Amino acid sequence: ADAGVGSWFVGSLHQLTALPAARAAAAAALAWHSTTLQLLNPASMKQALVEGAVRLPQLNMHEQGNGRINLPASQAVLANYKPRASLIPPAIHLADCPYMWPHCKQPLYAHALPVVLNATIVNGMANTGYLQEPPVYEGLDEGGKMLHVTFQYSEVLWPWSGYLAVYVQVGPVPVSVWCKQ
Repeated sequence: ADAGVGSWFVGSLHQLTALPAARAAAAAALAWHSTTLQLLNPASMKQALVEGAVRLPQLNMHEQGNGRINLPASQAVLANYKPRASLIPPAIHLADCPYMWPHCKQPLYAHALPVVLNATIVNGMANTGYLQEPPVYEGLDEGGKMLHVTFQYSEVLWPWSGYLAVYVQVGPVPVSVWCKQ
């Protein structure tokens, strides 16, 4: 008989996979946090847990998610919390290895298909929200200015969140840049 998604039986011992066990730990942490602040909502609790988490060294984002939960750090985030929108992950640095693996190992080429990255928009202000303006990419250095970055995103952030798809490719670069004399 099927023991259910995320769990299985070994002899008389019931084992849980990592995801249901992590959900149980997160639920306990959220319950603890909710006793400390009056104006919490699911998004603000997620923001506090994610921003307080500690990144695990030598693991990529697909293996560790947002990192190891750190309740004191999350409590500090909540103590100074102001309702806001945020991104998970908060920044995308393609050169950040091993966290951004496999993207950090894939070079970008002119005329290639874009690298597609996803982020979650978490809206701690209300259960429904909207982006006031489309996202804008501004390259900070010479290499960053050679990128063509476009976005797709949720028209409506509901409930408490939405998506941000980021498409990164090498933009049209003048020949003079490649053939400096």
